[in-house]
Amino acid sequence: MRTIPCSCSSSRRSGLSSPLHAGRSVFRNEGRRVVEGQRLLQATSGIFLGWTRVNVRGESVDLHVRQLWDWKVSADIEEMSASMMHAYGRACGWTLAGTRAVR
Repeated sequence: MRTIPCSCSSSRRSGLSSPLHAGRSVFRNEGRRVVEGQRLLQATSGIFLGWTRVNVRGESVDLHVRQLWDWKVSADIEEMSASMMHAYGRACGWTLAGTRAVR
């Protein structure tokens, strides 16, 4: 049997969910909102991508769960020029923000 390390991260309400922006999310679980956003942005999502709600010290906490390391290739940042690093950082930031902003 092989161990598959997973990451559980708390999923808080999006900053864009205020009435001044996109409004209230259609998802009752913030973890699901994050997962659905990741599924929209990724060509294929991991089979260990999901969400749950747990009780921590009497308070409900929404989580999204993913495989910690998925064996995919990553950019070689040690070999990037300053302009490429800047473009890569902007692309990563834009993608991450988009996954958190899904209504």
